[in-house]
Amino acid sequence: MNRIVALIVALIVLLLVGSSTLYTVDQRKYAVIVAGGQVVQVVDTPGLHLKAPPPFQSVVLLDRRVQSVDNPDGDRFATSDNKVVLADVLVKWRIADPRAFMSAFGTDLSVGPEKVATQVREGLNAVVAQHTLGDLIADQRDATLDAARAKAAATLGPQGVELVDVRFERLDLLAEESGDVYRKMSASVQARAQQIRAEGLAQAETIRTEAEDQRTAILADGQAQAQTIKGKGDDEAGTLYADAYGRDPKFYAFYRSLEAYRASFANPRDVIVVDPSSAFFRFMRDPAAALGAAGDAAPSVVTTRAKH
Repeated sequence: MNRIVALIVALIVLLLVGSSTLYTVDQRKYAVIVAGGQVVQVVDTPGLHLKAPPPFQSVVLLDRRVQSVDNPDGDRFATSDNKVVLADVLVKWRIADPRAFMSAFGTDLSVGPEKVATQVREGLNAVVAQHTLGDLIADQRDATLDAARAKAAATLGPQGVELVDVRFERLDLLAEESGDVYRKMSASVQARAQQIRAEGLAQAETIRTEAEDQRTAILADGQAQAQTIKGKGDDEAGTLYADAYGRDPKFYAFYRSLEAYRASFANPRDVIVVDPSSAFFRFMRDPAAALGAAGDAAPSVVTTRAKH
């Protein structure tokens, strides 16, 4: 009977010892084998593996996925212009070197995330202190985060941690400083708006001046062309008049008088004060002379047509 009990106890002990030598590695985990407080092996191949039973060896499983850490209450950072901002900083990181991570943080898995957050916070403190609030609000936010990430990564890299991302989830001012900052921002926006309006007015004036110059040049060119055409017309008319005068001086004098009458009496409201004995009315006083001039011109006209 005692043998049976001893055999059963021995069998149970053997099963317990055997089961303690086996462990399973998930594809999302690292298995770190520790002996005497030192890392002796890192296993990253999924499946069933064998190790020495406790207390000779123990296994610590580390998450190899990207992990996130943040502070729900936010962190305060002081800028170079003595403004205090309240920021929610999100840090994404992962274990890149399990052996270095275990050497730096030990087997307490809660220490790692806290140390990562602390290193990033210290890096942000140092970098934000070199920038103004305007830099953080405007176009320097990404550069600030990149600098903080680089500073923290230089410390965490040798400890087996890879920083994947550092970002501001929220960036606010303290209530007592918001009013002053908003007033400065409003003044800056108004100054920029005035500058844009002034530039627009200057451009409009330039366009108007150029258009006026073009208009003046076009009008001058048109007037010059008109004068040229008029001059040619006057020359041709003068040639025609001279030719007509040379062919029949009497008829030419009669025709020019008719044109003068037409121009003088074009407006029935005009009053002309002229001596009745003036040569201007010679054809009116002596219609026979007018008919004679026209009659004398008839043969000339007929002759001219016959020549053509």
